[in-house]
Amino acid sequence: MIVWVLVGFALGFAALKAIRTLQAHRERLTAARQENQGSVTSGPAGPSRTSASL
Repeated sequence: MIVWVLVGFALGFAALKAIRTLQAHRERLTAARQENQGSVTSGPAGPSRTSASL
């Protein structure tokens, strides 16, 4: 009985950690998309910024 409680806590903890990781990854993806859209709409400023960062 106690083993099942511990297994439940472990699974719950793993699920919470996975959800937080996915949310952080999703936020990074949306930020990158917004940055890419901004560079595309700005025109020639986008590639010059990219070459300067390299």
